[in-house]
Amino acid sequence: MKTKEYVKKFGLDKSNKFNHTHFIQDLTIDFTTLLETGKTSSGEYKLKGFENTVSAIRSKWDAISNKTVFGLPDKLWNYFFATVIVKTREVLFPTEMKARRDRAEQNKKMYEDRRRWEDEPYFTESIQYRTVQRSSEMK
Repeated sequence: MKTKEYVKKFGLDKSNKFNHTHFIQDLTIDFTTLLETGKTSSGEYKLKGFENTVSAIRSKWDAISNKTVFGLPDKLWNYFFATVIVKTREVLFPTEMKARRDRAEQNKKMYEDRRRWEDEPYFTESIQYRTVQRSSEMK
């Protein structure tokens, strides 16, 4: 559906009270339709194509929100993203998502190690010593 059709169907230009369930269902249909058109010739999905589809749906969401009285609730987008987009991404790209989670976990561990190292007494005293030494040299 086009933006105007969403606004007309749900009466978004008159009130911000509408059936969220039906709205999410219609948006999900648009999302899956866009996703199907982005398939490769061999029938596979590519992560970049998926991300472009998400971007297109977000643009449509923003366009609908701009034409809505008081705009669409952000929590409704968060709900749509978590229940539709994330689940679809997990189904279509399980290895890529596992790699992302592993990378994030590794980065988190490196950050925690670095913070622990910086909090060690030797490191802290060394910095304080250098700071005192430099300030005394400046006098």
